[in-house]
Amino acid sequence: MSLLLSTTEEKVVGLMRQLPPMAVQEMQDFAVFLAARHCGWSYADGASIERAVDLMASDPFVLREIHAINEEFTCAETDGLEPYQ
Repeated sequence: MSLLLSTTEEKVVGLMRQLPPMAVQEMQDFAVFLAARHCGWSYADGASIERAVDLMASDPFVLREIHAINEEFTCAETDGLEPYQ
């Protein structure tokens, strides 16, 4: 998929490509925060929480975090302990 970017947007993308990965991640997190605020979701509104969960289910950042957590806890599945109930 090809996006048509303005000259300013191309400059921003070029600058982001020069940043360290953690700085880019912080910018992505902030963009998601701004988008959520713009959408007007709130912890007090059940419907907006559901929308947020639906969006998170397809968010590449969230999916990467879930994968990393699952990788880290893989060894716990074979530790011989019974599941906590």
